[in-house]
Amino acid sequence: KAIGLDMKNAGANYQLARAFSARGALERAAVCFQRYLDLLPSSSPADFFTFGCMNARLGNNEAALAAFERAIGLDNKGLLKEPWNSAGYPPLAKAYDRKKLPERAIELYKKSLAREPDNALIRTTMASACLAQGAYREALEAYREVYRLSADRGRTSLTLAECQISRGEPDKAIETCLERRRLMPSCYGTFLTLGKAYMAKGMYQ
Repeated sequence: KAIGLDMKNAGANYQLARAFSARGALERAAVCFQRYLDLLPSSSPADFFTFGCMNARLGNNEAALAAFERAIGLDNKGLLKEPWNSAGYPPLAKAYDRKKLPERAIELYKKSLAREPDNALIRTTMASACLAQGAYREALEAYREVYRLSADRGRTSLTLAECQISRGEPDKAIETCLERRRLMPSCYGTFLTLGKAYMAKGMYQ
């Protein structure tokens, strides 16, 4: 009724969003909450965080990511908590990743994997965050799992080999590169990485 009287009333939209959410009508709640945020550009990090959680639960990952990124950008005191549903873990982790906060991203990627242990995409993004933080051991373990899970091993193996070199395992990197060469014989990147592995072993010839 309040919305019918004034569609531009931010407070009424907020209350209606809460009411729809309580009734389980999450799509209608998200529409009202979006309107609330549009009407109140100075909304708090918690508001954008709530909107991100709503969208994650609805499967709107891009909208969730955008909301989480906005929340992180506004959160000067580091007050944001975990999402209130596990669907929010991947987009929030990606948002932290983009905001150059790999530690928080890795923590959430791990929680995502506890829910979906065979999700190769989450493992790949977590491995990248580990590399950004210099956590080569964790990155290597993640890439090994991606390699095991992936149907397209040829593409995954080059990153695995690079990580093995970084971890001081050139022999394993050579094995990985040779396997990749068997799968993708004409790939230029394989020979470059294989050369790095041989150099790491001191085999300059």
